[in-house]
Amino acid sequence: MLRATVERLESEQTWSRTILETVPAVVLRVSLGGTIEFINRVLPEYELQHPVGRSIYAFAPADQHEVMRGR
Repeated sequence: MLRATVERLESEQTWSRTILETVPAVVLRVSLGGTIEFINRVLPEYELQHPVGRSIYAFAPADQHEVMRGR
């Protein structure tokens, strides 16, 4: 039973990874504090400074931060 569960979860993980790698848009997950936790692809200008672990606010002008917070 445990083996079947692990196999199912591995299959789902592979499927999810395939979807995220092939979607034509940039997909990211950001923590409530604004830290980038995941990004499916990096635009060429950010290849050297990978954004995972950095603040989402570092990529936008200061006058846009409140809009980004949704307040």
